[in-house]
Amino acid sequence: MGSVLSIYNSALTELGQRTLADMQDTGGGEAKRLLDRNWCDVRDRCLEAGSWSFALRAVMIDPEEGFTPAFGYDHAFSKPCDWKRTHVIAASEQMRAGLVPFLDQGGHWYANISPLYVRYVSCHDQFGGDVGQWSAHFAHAMSLMLAAKIAPKAIGSKEAAVTLEKAADKALVEALALDAGNLGSQPLPTSSWVNSRRGRWPNAYGSARS
Repeated sequence: MGSVLSIYNSALTELGQRTLADMQDTGGGEAKRLLDRNWCDVRDRCLEAGSWSFALRAVMIDPEEGFTPAFGYDHAFSKPCDWKRTHVIAASEQMRAGLVPFLDQGGHWYANISPLYVRYVSCHDQFGGDVGQWSAHFAHAMSLMLAAKIAPKAIGSKEAAVTLEKAADKALVEALALDAGNLGSQPLPTSSWVNSRRGRWPNAYGSARS
């Protein structure tokens, strides 16, 4: 299992800096303060890069009371405060993708159905915010991104920051490719051709009607 300390030390090693004995180690100086200051921003940037299996959270959301969309959709749904990236918007807890027309705009989703079932990348402490659940490849990418972020101030090198960010981007792509196998198969919506063979046609939300 990874830890914040191990990721900090990996980032410091990339920069040729002294590693930390623990999170209370005061010998880290400015580099430690920069890591603390940038941790959440860099973590969120990495989480937003893909639908990480360890960060996915499923919820049922009711429409926001007292908020009426100006046009186009009947209901507005507030995004949870821990939302970082939408994975699936669905009409039922089976999370069948592709059946619900919706608009993702600002801090809301808009749709014509209620309630809304959503699976999303979360930064909550029990999901994407739990370092212990991260894959080794994601943690490696995170350490590279942290090192890139603090390099200009920690070691005074913008060139190192550019090199490290390129390495971090490559590591994120590799981590995503490996993590994709953990998501399992996503049920596909029944096509209109299959529904027509059964004597039914899909309504606006994808469910069949006689």
